[in-house]
Amino acid sequence: MPLFFSMQCVDFKNKARLQLTHRPPLDDVDCFSVHWESSSSDLVMKDCFIMDKNTTGVWWGVGDVTGGAMPLTKLDKISETALYSGQIQQNAVGGLLRRIWISSEGILVSIPFAAGAKLSVNALHEPSREFCLLSENDVDFNHPNVRKNLNLDYTLCTAPKVASLLSKLSDIERMDSIEYATSKWHKSLHPLPDDVELIHTPAVVTSRTLREVADRFLCPIWRPWISKDESSIDQDDVIAYVESIASNLRNTCGYVLLPVSWQTKLGTLEFDYHRFPNPNLLMERLNRKGLKLALTLSSLIDVEIAGFTNSSIMDLLIRQINSTLPILVPSSKTKSAAVLDFTNPNTVEWYSSQLIKLKDKYGINSFHLSPTSTQSLPPYRKFYSAHPNPDYAIRQFITAVSRVKAPISTNTAIIPVDAPTFLTVSYVDSSWDMLEMLPNRIITISAVGGNLVDAGVVGGWSTQPGQIPSRELYVRWMGVSAFLPAMEISVLPSMYDSAVVAKMNDLMRIREELVIPRFRKNLNESITNNYPLVSPLALKFPKDLKSLSIGDQWIVGEDLMVAPVLKRGARSRDIYLPPGIWKDILYDKLLKGKRWLKNHRVAKGKVPYFLLVNPERGPKSQRERKEKSI
Repeated sequence: MPLFFSMQCVDFKNKARLQLTHRPPLDDVDCFSVHWESSSSDLVMKDCFIMDKNTTGVWWGVGDVTGGAMPLTKLDKISETALYSGQIQQNAVGGLLRRIWISSEGILVSIPFAAGAKLSVNALHEPSREFCLLSENDVDFNHPNVRKNLNLDYTLCTAPKVASLLSKLSDIERMDSIEYATSKWHKSLHPLPDDVELIHTPAVVTSRTLREVADRFLCPIWRPWISKDESSIDQDDVIAYVESIASNLRNTCGYVLLPVSWQTKLGTLEFDYHRFPNPNLLMERLNRKGLKLALTLSSLIDVEIAGFTNSSIMDLLIRQINSTLPILVPSSKTKSAAVLDFTNPNTVEWYSSQLIKLKDKYGINSFHLSPTSTQSLPPYRKFYSAHPNPDYAIRQFITAVSRVKAPISTNTAIIPVDAPTFLTVSYVDSSWDMLEMLPNRIITISAVGGNLVDAGVVGGWSTQPGQIPSRELYVRWMGVSAFLPAMEISVLPSMYDSAVVAKMNDLMRIREELVIPRFRKNLNESITNNYPLVSPLALKFPKDLKSLSIGDQWIVGEDLMVAPVLKRGARSRDIYLPPGIWKDILYDKLLKGKRWLKNHRVAKGKVPYFLLVNPERGPKSQRERKEKSI
């Protein structure tokens, strides 16, 4: 297939040059690549897109964003943020990232993975809302003394339906990468190194892959809760926690996940024998209860481990610019830590070999990844590879672990990540503000192709060891997680009272009867065509203006809508019913859609959910009317 059908170039004398390339169509998806090149290293390129639901529909994108980005107009002002992995609450962009933006009117904007760019969103009070893409004018730390003219590259696509855009996302991104790498302006100004994978090749989806994903729908990840700091967790703590699970809950399957402190020191990849004297016995005890052991892996390595200063380790680390010394980052797990450089093939080989030794010794090959986000790194850094996107290191970390077995989950990644690996939203404080943000974060990640998403720990993380979330917050959080693809549990419901245990069991019953069957039914299409397992209303009802702005309700499958209570002390909430006839399951009533249910009463511990029993069809197309007349 040719790279382009037609090309137009415009020269803005002494300012910039624009090249607009019309690509071959992908079925009903039509795409243009846009290349701006400034005439100097000081002139920033900037293109903006209007966000008006009456004309361009509502926009969403990027992935995990602080505050949620469904729709983008929900965000307040963002001032030129880098489009690299960050941390929720600390950066505008979180750790689960895909550099695309989609409109409910069938418009897509995509930035090539290797291209530099920044994002800005104007303030809420502005009369016309817009988001903008800007050329990245920061110093290239791999070549700090070289000043290059600034480029802005992106792709603009249109399609009759958003579903068409989602189904072609991988093809669009593949074309982005090929064009970026082979175009003459990039080959001369921003050449890609020869040792990198140009295009991510998705793994083959097997029946085993589908089974592993389906198991995660059914079985939570258990993170042992202890009354002391998690760094002191030991084998007896884990066994006691597992016994409590088995004696109080109906569901005792899944992984028991140990924090990174299972190691003697961060990065040794060896059990601390003082706290875990017999890992094989621990796994045997878990297996008896229908559970499996999993370990958390980090890209950090403690500077105090034996042999740290040997060249065999030092050569595997991200270095300071113009130095052989490694960069150091703060860590709550150790005094000081360096960061493994997974852009170095030797690091990938070494790390994989260490995991194979761990597997051979204990039979453990289930891992959750906690990579260091790019925005957490010091700016004056140098990777082994000259790849222009520093998030390439995170992709290679996942590759290193996948050589042993695909991770069960990761909390930092460049979307898409191959199944059966789930994307876990980053851990947030145990607060009502974080609960209110959670559904929006999940559906935004899902709506850019991050379909296998884990909602994280029920109740959030307490900032103080030994504390647990309030009873009300825990129950409401549990109600949200029950209707999402996967969840994690740390604080057990039995730590409250028997009523909370009963609520948990009731929610798990609803999940097994109504939610999981819909996930399983749509799983293959979701993996193949990027279609969300949990969808924003804007994706299902793009022509209904009121549905477009709803960010705290979602659709499971084709017909199950969830509208949880997210505010402290609330016993009611406003719920919007999209077009169609809906059945209120809690009250066993049929309701006409396309209207608001104001102050809809919700009993304590209940979650409002509705079944679409009769969809409302939109106006017939000219083709449909013609076929009917024939």
